[in-house]
Amino acid sequence: NNHFEPEQVAVLREVASEVGALYLDLVRGRNAERLTDEFRRGSCHAGRYETSLVLAAAPQLVDRDAMAALPAVEVDMPGAIAAGRTDFVAMGMERGYCGAPAEASAEEGEATFATLADMLVQLVRTEA
Repeated sequence: NNHFEPEQVAVLREVASEVGALYLDLVRGRNAERLTDEFRRGSCHAGRYETSLVLAAAPQLVDRDAMAALPAVEVDMPGAIAAGRTDFVAMGMERGYCGAPAEASAEEGEATFATLADMLVQLVRTEA
């Protein structure tokens, strides 16, 4: 999974370049466009996008009652980071999440995994 923190993204890009590794950079526009609306808005830390992935891969790890009770919290993480707010509370994530985890589904997670796998295959075919 990708993070939106510029420092983390820069390190991953630099290391991939230095060692000649492929890196599926999800925050690049052409890649982000293929992912969910929540991901593109940058409001997806433990939200619908990530919770759907976990529901598809390891549903036993999700407390569905807690998930269903969480209200949507819209946070523009990239915008907040750019404005200097770098911790969750400063960004408006008092409970450590943003997005809409209550709307997550295993089906969305499976579809997202399929998209990610396709993106990775395309990367390997074009860069390797």
